[in-house]
Amino acid sequence: MLVLIWADILALYAMWMMMLYLTNVWKLNFTHAAAIINVFWGLMAIMLLPIQFLVDAFMGYPLPSLFSSPAFPIVLYDTCSIQNQEPHTCSIQIQEPPSHLYRCLDKAAIILPTKPLEEQQKKRWKLCRVTDVEETKLTIRMIPLCMTFIFCGVVSSIGNTYFIEQANHMNHKLGKISIPIVILLWFHDQGKQQFANLYYKLANKLGGSGARHYAPLIGIAVSMVFAILCCITAAKVETRRLNVVRTHGLIDKPEDRIPMSVFWLLPQFVLIGALNGILENSIVAIFIDQVGPSMRAYVIHFGFGVVGLGSIGSVLSVYVAGKVSERGGKQSWFQDTLNHSRLDKYYWTLAWLSAVNLGLYIVTALFYRFRKSELEDPQSELEDEDAPNYQNTNAPFKDNARCCC
Repeated sequence: MLVLIWADILALYAMWMMMLYLTNVWKLNFTHAAAIINVFWGLMAIMLLPIQFLVDAFMGYPLPSLFSSPAFPIVLYDTCSIQNQEPHTCSIQIQEPPSHLYRCLDKAAIILPTKPLEEQQKKRWKLCRVTDVEETKLTIRMIPLCMTFIFCGVVSSIGNTYFIEQANHMNHKLGKISIPIVILLWFHDQGKQQFANLYYKLANKLGGSGARHYAPLIGIAVSMVFAILCCITAAKVETRRLNVVRTHGLIDKPEDRIPMSVFWLLPQFVLIGALNGILENSIVAIFIDQVGPSMRAYVIHFGFGVVGLGSIGSVLSVYVAGKVSERGGKQSWFQDTLNHSRLDKYYWTLAWLSAVNLGLYIVTALFYRFRKSELEDPQSELEDEDAPNYQNTNAPFKDNARCCC
């Protein structure tokens, strides 16, 4: 397992540096290089969910683990414990009560009198349990709320693309020491980890006060605020960078170093790390609390999938922004080089769109009807004496974890 982890770390570093490889070695336009990387990251995140389903249904875990490191398509996660190579079992069966929402789906749980019961039971796509229907309803009910998460993925995608390209041609020296760009990745990870830890403390305090449902919702709102701050900071730094480029006559010299320290980019890397850390864990927390028990093995993949959709959506946002900006015979914001482009205007656009998205999220969250979790049922065997403790989704796997799926 340790070998797989180190292989993934090396692959992650390589993917962070891929933007520079595509622009410096392959000489691709920076927008085309960013599109390639964002589509890759997006598809990788989205494919987690169907591959997890295939693993659970057909393959088992040893075979995907064997091929995950050399191929590096996906790292598979699982929240259920596996001991003594026993299959996933659970001694707790939770029955979802029927609801009045989406009554058209109730047909899937109705036994037809015109056909034998045994024949209907063989066709799982036509006849299923009431619990399966209710869990499907719970998932559908969350779609409007999840749609507001996607734009955070759009903002997140600029961190390992445009931010890296900006840093590539800035001054890397700290005194007489040359600092590698990878130091920005370290600050990003530190921001992600530290702000996620602050979120856990807030979530557990809210859980202790009886407001457990609101902890992930507040976390998502905070992550959207960080998205706005990140875009504003990035826009101001890019405006300063372009002023330095014009002052030193470097507009037509894209390969020359700009006399501006790369550490000007540090705040936006920390902010985007905070965005990613709080958003991913908040999405997982709200899915754990609101989806049915059988879906909880997939909650991490739901979170990554939503962010992955945003990563792919960033390609569309760049295309639309470029087309809109060149209306009326004006120059597009995206040119062949960064020095001729206006990334600062694109960042400002992302900032106000993020603000609009935050407003839509607040309205959607206010009208969202919370599912009464079985954790609140005093008769449930899953009930703890205290409020549930939110955990870091990036924490090491615990072999003694209980199965609650």
